[in-house]
Amino acid sequence: MELRGLLNGVGKAVAGQETAPKFNQASLTWRRKIVQKVPAYSLYFPLRQAAIIGLKVARQEWPELEIFPKDVASLFNNLSTLVKAKVFSNPYSLDGNYWLWPPEKVSKICQNTTWNKASGTNRREIAFLSTTLESLSWALYYDIHRNSGFEIHGPYDVSSCFGPNSVLVVKEGHNLAPEEVWPERYIYRTISLYLIYRDVDIDFDFFNRQYSSRPIVNNLIDFAVLANNIPVSTSTISEIENNLTIL
Repeated sequence: MELRGLLNGVGKAVAGQETAPKFNQASLTWRRKIVQKVPAYSLYFPLRQAAIIGLKVARQEWPELEIFPKDVASLFNNLSTLVKAKVFSNPYSLDGNYWLWPPEKVSKICQNTTWNKASGTNRREIAFLSTTLESLSWALYYDIHRNSGFEIHGPYDVSSCFGPNSVLVVKEGHNLAPEEVWPERYIYRTISLYLIYRDVDIDFDFFNRQYSSRPIVNNLIDFAVLANNIPVSTSTISEIENNLTIL
């Protein structure tokens, strides 16, 4: 009830509404200001898992809870309103995009980041680090909470910086030290991968899964790795991956 009340207050949705709310520019601007400091994963998690999967299961397994379709619709609509104010693409990734950054931030990242040229060796290292980073989040938060520690977003058009048909994909381990969950001795709290690809077809779905019709590892042309928000050299990539593997 507290969650529902919070969402009703912030989202301005009508309880029992069966269709997605209509958005206008004024209300969208207001909501974007409200949620600008809220991480996208904290909005998408209850929308993906709670509103769609969790309440469906709860209705089937515990009918005594009396969760009615209007309750599911209300929660879904409220969360959708907040997500709409947070992302810069279709909120359900129906167009294959998942843009958490506005164009001006993408441009700033392109211009101000110290990029590393991709080669056969570091492409392999980046692939291992990417896989290990996501696997660690699965291990820390389990399957339904994976986005609590890891998020992928993009593809952003960066042709103006890197040439035609170039895109940026961002992989962020944004909460890799959950002491309240596992009291371990953590080295990294955040790890971010900025990956520039050329001539690839990359799509995202609503559940933050990345798709491509063919392998894209050899299409990586430039990249940057940040650990605890600090850029790291290419010589330390394997060391970072090994530390994550040990954890």
